Amino acid sequence: GWAEDDVRYFVTHQATGRIKRIAAQLGFPPKHVPTNIERVGNTISASVPILLSELAPSFAPGDRIVLCTAESATWSYGAMALETT
Repeated sequence: GWAEDDVRYFVTHQATGRIKRIAAQLGFPPKHVPTNIERVGNTISASVPILLSELAPSFAPGDRIVLCTAESATWSYGAMALETT
């Protein structure tokens, strides 16, 4: 039931820097799709919790965040939507 504008951050798996280009193609503002691959490199699926911990100090009650990760070799994926308290 959330609209795109309801989500403060889309925190995604970052195997490459292409996520910014994909987000732009989907119409998501860059500020809503933060990355850290340029600082920490490819940390595989750990990129989601690492980035989440970096963003946590900026969270406000009621912020909506979508987390997602994928592994293309096995076509596995997972996602979660959460709201901060």
